[in-house]
This record gives sequence, structure tokens and C-alpha cells, in this order.
Amino acid sequence: MSSKSKATATPRLVNQTYELVSINSIRPHPRNVNEGDLAAIAESMRVHGFYGALRVQRSSGYIVAGNHSWRAAKEIGIADVPVIMLDISDDAALRVMLIDNATARASHNREQDLANLLIDIQKTPLALVGTGFTGDALDDLLASLEKNAPYPGGDDGGEGNGGSNGDGGDEAAPVSGSSNSPVIQYAIVFTDETEQRAWFEFLKKLKGAYPEGTISGRIVAYVEKYPPTA
Repeated sequence: MSSKSKATATPRLVNQTYELVSINSIRPHPRNVNEGDLAAIAESMRVHGFYGALRVQRSSGYIVAGNHSWRAAKEIGIADVPVIMLDISDDAALRVMLIDNATARASHNREQDLANLLIDIQKTPLALVGTGFTGDALDDLLASLEKNAPYPGGDDGGEGNGGSNGDGGDEAAPVSGSSNSPVIQYAIVFTDETEQRAWFEFLKKLKGAYPEGTISGRIVAYVEKYPPTA
């Protein structure tokens, strides 16, 4: 692409106004190709209420950002919604819609930090309600982190860490958590795939026996019920 074809306009504020309008006076853009999690958005609105504003092309009444929020609001019976009316062309409306969807998809989570945050929130009275995450999703995240955790002594298992030398030991490694609720992560080292499969089968059985809570909580409940013998 030549430099001449790149956008070179000076950054500016788009002419826009904030308004509260009837939900039926605006409509989703007919060329929106994004499919979002409508159920999760509706749950958020039920728990937290509607916050923020939809972005709407003034001339057409088409929503260029917030199409699924509009659908969720309509589904749960919200009559009036806040919008930012944008004075933009049809071409600009399509581009705004596409870049809004693209930038949302391009984001990613720092998974260990996310796990620590969800563990903290799960301890509150509402647990994970209104976060977009479930207990099962947290379990899957923790299992993935555990499965992909690096060996404490290096990629090859290291001397004396229970890796390639077959001792089967576990090594604890502290990870960052909230200041008042530190989380300790264990890197479990398997000597072969049989051990790894056995471990994840055990986790599945724990989940069946103790549907609520996290992996660590289920292990604690299991050990308390079946204490190891000396």
C-alpha cells in the first residue's frame, strides 16, 4: 500500500451528541457481521443495569457499535437507551462498525491474572454472577494453566524436580495474586502421558463429586473426606 492511500487526515472530534432515545427508534446495522454472546450481555444488564451508550449513525438510525447491547436491552424490556449520535457518512459507518468489532476480537487476557481475579471474585456473595464467566470456565482456565505451566527447573524437567529423572515430585511456585489474597500455583510434573491422563481423569471425577468451587477447593474437600493414611 502506498503512503498516498493511507489515511492522513488530522485527528478530530466527530460531530456527536448524547441522547436518550426509544429503543425502537434505532436499529442494528444490516451489514453487521459480528455474532456476540447475547446471553452474557443480557445477564450483565440484569445484574449491573445498562451503562455506556450505543453509537448510532444519525442519518440512518443504524447502530455502528453496540448492536448486541441493543438486542439484549430489547430482550429484557428496556424501553429507552442512551446513544451517541454520530454525524458520519455511510462509508464511515461501515468502517467504524468493522474496526469496533475487529479491535474487540484482537484483545486477549493475561490468563494467570484473570484466574487470580476470578478466584477473588468467586469468594464474594455473588460469586461469578455478572462477570461473563462460570465456575466451569474457571475450572477449565485453571486446568489449562496447570497443564501448560513450565517445569520449575527448566523445560527438560531439571535435576531433582521430579521431571525427567522420574522422581514424580511437585514443585510449588508462588505467582502474583491480589495483595490480600495471594495464590500459589503448583507446576505438576508428569513422567509420561499415562500419569497426565490419570490426573485429568481424577479431576473429572472430582468435578462430578463436587460440582461447585474450584479445582483446589475440590481437592481439599476430597482430602478432608478421605484423609491420607500415614
